[in-house]
Amino acid sequence: MSFKFHWGHGVVLFMGAFMIFILSFVYKTLFVEKYDHQLETKNYYEEELEYQEEVDRINNANILEENIDIKTSAKGLDVEFPNVFVPSKVSGYLKLRKVDDDKQDLKKDIFLKDSVLNIPISELNKGAYQLKVIWIYDGKAYQKNQKIMLK
Repeated sequence: MSFKFHWGHGVVLFMGAFMIFILSFVYKTLFVEKYDHQLETKNYYEEELEYQEEVDRINNANILEENIDIKTSAKGLDVEFPNVFVPSKVSGYLKLRKVDDDKQDLKKDIFLKDSVLNIPISELNKGAYQLKVIWIYDGKAYQKNQKIMLK
């Protein structure tokens, strides 16, 4: 008995090879750490529910005559609050979210001695960040979002 290869066998072999090819991509995206896929934040859905509060904080900050100023330098990142704010009455926090690696995210509480909050360059890595500064002054909440590129 001899085996005769015909087009039906070729189709089955092609389909099997194609399925192995696709399943290798599925395996890589799910289990290989190099191809890490993540949501923008781990608490995405909880943060989405707080969206209206965020919009109100941003609107409050936009109404200010003088808003905070964010500058990058060789020393690090400086967040300068307006002089109308008494530094000891400002509270809140800032989040630096590294766009390409959530393991390098940074969250700092705001405690001001003067009007400038400095984050040293030693705590930061080069690359793109999303900065979110949320602060409370006299019972009113404010927020400023800005994209930062550290070189």
